[in-house]
Amino acid sequence: WGYTSNSTSFASSPFAPVSDVTLYANWQGNTVTITFNYTGGSEGIKETTYTVGEPGVKLPGSSKDHYDLQGWTADPGNPRALVDDPFSPMTSTNLFAVWKGEIYTVSLVSPFAEPTVELKYEYGSKGLWLPTLEMPGWAFLGWSPDKIADQGVDQPFVPTKSETLWSVWKNLPALSSVYFDGDSPVLRADTKAKLKKLATKVLKVAQRPTMIVDGWVKETTDKSYDQQLSLARAINTANYLRKLGINALVNTTPKGID
Repeated sequence: WGYTSNSTSFASSPFAPVSDVTLYANWQGNTVTITFNYTGGSEGIKETTYTVGEPGVKLPGSSKDHYDLQGWTADPGNPRALVDDPFSPMTSTNLFAVWKGEIYTVSLVSPFAEPTVELKYEYGSKGLWLPTLEMPGWAFLGWSPDKIADQGVDQPFVPTKSETLWSVWKNLPALSSVYFDGDSPVLRADTKAKLKKLATKVLKVAQRPTMIVDGWVKETTDKSYDQQLSLARAINTANYLRKLGINALVNTTPKGID
């Protein structure tokens, strides 16, 4: 007890006044502890003390690759609940650093796609699935940070900086015709069905799902299924190239597969 509310001297106890006097209760804040968890960032001070009622504690800074420090929270399950800075706790508190991934811009440039496409990516989120392009006469191989490349980046793509990616293409061979054995437009129904089933199951053209075979092969007793599948592959290739706008003809002239 003091003689004022902010006294620097206090009445002794037991107290024996010689005249009327008013005493004031004087309070001093508790000393509490603040600990810091940097959650992967560069570490500085790990613990400090604070006396309740005094000016708040200035919270420390930190750095972390590809992230920006947003502040500190006492609830790691709720990173939006940031505490004030300076921090004035009433009880001992554990604080956790809250980070937000840096925002990067990925620019996609292709001679066959105008204008340039820009994608935004926040580091730490799921990677980017980059678009697939199509162009008659060309096979699209992906996107690369190099203008000249023979393959694209892995997908999903996780950028670590803002950058430009260039489309990667491979010129398809200029096939003008596809030949196969056969001089009759008649194919036994059961053989054609088997051929379609096998081709649909095992054939792939330019890493695309196989198309159903549509054409004719010469039905002879000496042709194995391997040979028939080879013929089916020729027919499939012609169908695929025609889809790309390339003049690919299935010719019934008995010249064999060219």
